[in-house]
Amino acid sequence: MANIPKKYAAGAGALAIRMVVETLSDHPSDIAACKVLAPKLDVGAESLCVRRWVLQA
Repeated sequence: MANIPKKYAAGAGALAIRMVVETLSDHPSDIAACKVLAPKLDVGAESLCVRRWVLQA
């Protein structure tokens, strides 16, 4: 599992990763998926991709 900063709930990372993986086929790249889903999850797109939650999973 990815190292999740303490400011996010423990389950937030797992939920975010699952949502990105499930929607990858709808987007041209993982970064595009992160940019679409980040506002819905109330996290920054950088938290999903640049900090590598998705890439480390």
